[in-house]
Amino acid sequence: FGFARHILNQRQLPQNCSRQQHFLWLTILSKIAKAEEILGNNGAVGISDSLEALNSCHSTLKSLAAIEQDNHSTSVSNTADLGKFGFQLEFLRVKIDLLNLCMITRSLCSEIIMTDGNVSARSN
Repeated sequence: FGFARHILNQRQLPQNCSRQQHFLWLTILSKIAKAEEILGNNGAVGISDSLEALNSCHSTLKSLAAIEQDNHSTSVSNTADLGKFGFQLEFLRVKIDLLNLCMITRSLCSEIIMTDGNVSARSN
């Protein structure tokens, strides 16, 4: 993912796009590569930074889907109606949910370790 991010950023591909849709798509790909690189390099410690990048991707992708829908003059009511971006939006949403669950589980495990598994210590 680091190499993909390098290609997208170093060669400044997004800045050289002729259409807004292409710029947004390349920006999304760059942010996804960044998020995956963070996870690959930092593991569980990088989840919050990765989530930030993926949430940004999801928002940008929703904007791109809305632009595409406006160009085709159809209404967008849910993810299933987002045409060619429906899969990508759903994939990002599930990835974000998974990382949120991992972060919550990590926090709960840390709390259990700190309290030596004694649930009553938490209420004191």
